[in-house]
Amino acid sequence: MQAIPRMNRLLITIICFLALHDTAAAQKNRQVKSIVAAEKDHQPLADATVTLYRVPDSLPFDNTLTDAKGNFHFRRLDTGKYNIFITATGYIPFSKEFDAAQNPVVFPDTLFMTIAYKQEDTVVVRGLINPVVVKKDTLEFNPAAFRTPQDDAVEELIKKIPGFALDKDGSLTYNGEEVKEIMVDGKPFTLDPNLPITKILPVHVIDRIQLIDQKPKENKYTKVDNGERTKVLNLTIKKNKKKGIFGKASVSAGSNDLLDASANINRFKNERKFVSNLRGGNTGQSGSGQINPGRNRNFSAGAGYSDSWKKGSQFSSNGSISSNLGEQVNSSVRTTFLPNDTALIAENTSRSSNNNKGRNLNIQYSNEPGENQNYTFDAGYNSSSGSSSRSSSAVTRNNFNTPVNRYINSSTGTSRSEQFNTNFSYSRRIDTFGRSLSVRAGWQTSHNNNNQFNNTENTFFETDGSLKRKDSLNQKRESTGQSDNIQFNLNYNMPLFKKFNMNFSYGLGWSNSRSGVNVYDFNKNNQVYELFNDSLSNGFSSRSVGHNISVSTGRNIRGLYFSVRLGIRQQTNHNKNFDSSFTVRQSFFNLTPGFNINYYKKDRPSIRFSYNGQTNQPSVQQRQPVIDNTNPLYLRLGNPDLRPEYSNQASLGISRSYLRSSINYSVNFNFNNTFNKITESVSYNSEGRQITRPVNLSGAYSGNMWASFGFPISKRKKHSGGINFNMRKGRTVSLLNEQRNSGSDLSAGTGLSATAGIEKWLDVTGNINYSYTETKYQSATRSNLAYNYFGASLRTVFRLPGEWEIQSQWDYTNRGSRVQYGRETTIWNAGITKKLLKKQLVASFRVQDLLKQQISYNRNTGVNYIEESNTAVIGRYYMATLTYNLNKFGGGSKTASKGK
Repeated sequence: MQAIPRMNRLLITIICFLALHDTAAAQKNRQVKSIVAAEKDHQPLADATVTLYRVPDSLPFDNTLTDAKGNFHFRRLDTGKYNIFITATGYIPFSKEFDAAQNPVVFPDTLFMTIAYKQEDTVVVRGLINPVVVKKDTLEFNPAAFRTPQDDAVEELIKKIPGFALDKDGSLTYNGEEVKEIMVDGKPFTLDPNLPITKILPVHVIDRIQLIDQKPKENKYTKVDNGERTKVLNLTIKKNKKKGIFGKASVSAGSNDLLDASANINRFKNERKFVSNLRGGNTGQSGSGQINPGRNRNFSAGAGYSDSWKKGSQFSSNGSISSNLGEQVNSSVRTTFLPNDTALIAENTSRSSNNNKGRNLNIQYSNEPGENQNYTFDAGYNSSSGSSSRSSSAVTRNNFNTPVNRYINSSTGTSRSEQFNTNFSYSRRIDTFGRSLSVRAGWQTSHNNNNQFNNTENTFFETDGSLKRKDSLNQKRESTGQSDNIQFNLNYNMPLFKKFNMNFSYGLGWSNSRSGVNVYDFNKNNQVYELFNDSLSNGFSSRSVGHNISVSTGRNIRGLYFSVRLGIRQQTNHNKNFDSSFTVRQSFFNLTPGFNINYYKKDRPSIRFSYNGQTNQPSVQQRQPVIDNTNPLYLRLGNPDLRPEYSNQASLGISRSYLRSSINYSVNFNFNNTFNKITESVSYNSEGRQITRPVNLSGAYSGNMWASFGFPISKRKKHSGGINFNMRKGRTVSLLNEQRNSGSDLSAGTGLSATAGIEKWLDVTGNINYSYTETKYQSATRSNLAYNYFGASLRTVFRLPGEWEIQSQWDYTNRGSRVQYGRETTIWNAGITKKLLKKQLVASFRVQDLLKQQISYNRNTGVNYIEESNTAVIGRYYMATLTYNLNKFGGGSKTASKGK
């Protein structure tokens, strides 16, 4: 046989490849489309949920929402049989099976849906899972449509729903907008701020996850819709899970003598809910986030209770205790830039230990006796106490590497603080025309006591580096503080003419703060701190009374609401220095105007614009005329002549979500300028000693922009991506050696994120971030700084047969130039998990910091300095964990893996 020429073989290969590609494309080119309408009046139904299921597995293949004209369209279907399932609020679900062999598959021009006259009519198709249902101002997600292990916490499920994002700090957003509140069965429930309910509830008890665009509560008693909406997440519990006990207990042990144990027990009985949490160990996982494992021992316990004693009422309470015993080793470099173009470089090392305890208790009761009124009462108490010790040394040199001073210090101290607050609010709708009245009153009191023993030796050098002199201090410093605050607000709303409303508001604020400092020098003769230091001791009080009166009017025009406010604030301050009987009386009068525009309409961009003028009061510590010499090289003074700040704040936000395509965007602008800004006056002497005092200066402003865009990156919307961009421009004002030192700062950054999954086998989340920062100062030009930051992370979860799971977390950071510690680090954590005993027992093994590059880094910048610090961490360690899942409902026992 004659051989086929090489060129002909290539052409035949290309033709075969194109033919196969066309065949595959044809296989994927099947589509289905139609229109959904009401059977009664043939009107198209917008926002009906249309879901495709493969036959026979009854799992969602793709889903969409009908547009304003009732149209829906699925493209690029595989061959095979499907079931189309359509739901709309108030209508009987529609179901139809078809074979995607035709090309295209076109249903009749219109698919008609029948009104559900009875609640029983709403469920006619069993075994099919509807991922999302659109209701008025509510999106309802079905957990069963998002593959998540049933014993996982709810937050793992939320991460898989398109549009939701959970930050490392625990904040939850949907399409870039923050979720302000999380409720259970429509009612607020909180165990502890560091332990949200989404970390406690397992997936298998959740029936639906609802995202609500909630109006302000006050709007319930008026006829005014001001366009304001906040995102609220509501977790509804399954009916068969409303009575039972569930939770988990785990114990961990690892290298470097690391231990950790935790238990979470919860009991639900219809409206009555009780949750509890207990944790202890030295892994740094107690409380919020990981802190220096191996060097801290932590313990925390908390409990929460919620019940509805009668219709319209709700009672909830929560409390917690915590203890932390640990130590830290820290090193830092602080570069201070002076007006004469010189610099001081201070290198510091320190070792500290602490023993802190905290307690808090909160209760809340609300009642709605009827549709026209509501009242709420809440109270909270928290206290903290602790002891600490610290030893540190520092050497300061100038930019010619000549020593300027040396500092050696050892100190011990104790502290205790208490705070109690209570609030009461009452709202009432007076008549059906929209007249309403609301009253709010609150009281807060706090006390604190601190005792510190400070032993310091300072050495100062001549300009040539020779010894100049030495001094030392050995003192006891007793500090006390107490403050009381009372707030009262009265609002009256009424209709004005036909389409306008008017609001009258009065607010009264009263505060009284007292602080005292007593310093005693050490008497070497009898080894007692008994020599009273009059120059460093002081007693000071500050009392202020403020009145706020405002009148506002607004109107709602087809979803566009605008309001204008004119306010007056009168403030009187009395500052008294007990030691010198010196009294200062200050009186201020300010206008507080405001302007708001809110546009909210379904399937339209949401627009929010606001402007507000307001005052900010200085603290009693800023006003107290006494020297704080805790560190003799960094002295701080108070200023009793401080005036309040006055700031102008403006913001603009535009956002929109396209539910049908899972695309969303959000853009936000903010601007603020401040008159009489409370800033710092910093001065230095020839020995490198710094003296800081608060002063009022004008000319500071800041503006920032933040934008995000989210989108699906696969045809089935199982993979999603996002991009964000931010920019900030501002100016700071300060005094440096009594000279005005204006500074400008500019920063810009962008980030990319993506999530992807392959059925139930693989979940991948990736992020890339870049930012550029630049600062320039008028006087201290050496402190001008420009640097880049780049970061990337990749998290993968592999789920293998036999209930095995492999996790990996990779983080890369490049902090740019002029970095003293850890300019470039790569952190890799990995682990493996095995579920046993019908998933009731989970065994896991993980390795933290495989590459041994973990550091604790922080960068601080001030008006004329840059400081970088690094805290020692344990580095690589290994951890083995056993977890037992408890799940007992309705008197029987079922494992968490069984779901419903």
